[in-house]
Amino acid sequence: MSTVYIEIDELAVNALVAAQKYGRNFVSYKLMEDYGFRVVEILHNKGVTAILLLSRDRANEMLQRKADLFEEQTVDGERGISLRNGKTIHNLIDRHMEHQSLRFLMAFRDVRAMSVFENAQECAGGKMSTGH
Repeated sequence: MSTVYIEIDELAVNALVAAQKYGRNFVSYKLMEDYGFRVVEILHNKGVTAILLLSRDRANEMLQRKADLFEEQTVDGERGISLRNGKTIHNLIDRHMEHQSLRFLMAFRDVRAMSVFENAQECAGGKMSTGH
């Protein structure tokens, strides 16, 4: 079984791209973590050991490195990240997603992983905050 490490940067980019499908520009750290766990489960079912590399320190480092793209916000009492004003999902895709393997992309786009965002929308009574 091979082992892959999923950095918070990769998770954040994919979570924001996925959230856009539901009209959302903000992803809480909790929702991002749930999404990551689903991706890990999907990869595990395909014979890949995946390890999420998440911590507050890693999130802070990512926010510093990617300060031109991301900003941290608190929406409805939950901390998370959003795209900076003037940035688009296309900026994320152009800059980050071309380097991901097809296996990663397929796991991140798997319906089981995407269901995290559908469930979040249902829990919010159909209202998902845009973060702006």
